[in-house]
Amino acid sequence: MDNETFIKMAKQRLFAELHPNRQMSRPNEAGMYVSWLCKIGKNNKCVIGIIGSDDYYEISYFGNEGVFVMDHYSLKKHKYI
Repeated sequence: MDNETFIKMAKQRLFAELHPNRQMSRPNEAGMYVSWLCKIGKNNKCVIGIIGSDDYYEISYFGNEGVFVMDHYSLKKHKYI
């Protein structure tokens, strides 16, 4: 799957997970942004953030199986050391 298609599908699936009773008309309407993206072989992976939130979502697509997986991360501490 090409990166553009993957990002669109990842945002749609994330939006559906966060708002099960709403439909997303435009990918940026929810303030989502991609902070990291990678493609290796048939697999795609990205990290999506939401403006104004400390939560990040890692969305993976495994091409051989045709499945999406989501991992949710929440920023607990950000400190200069």
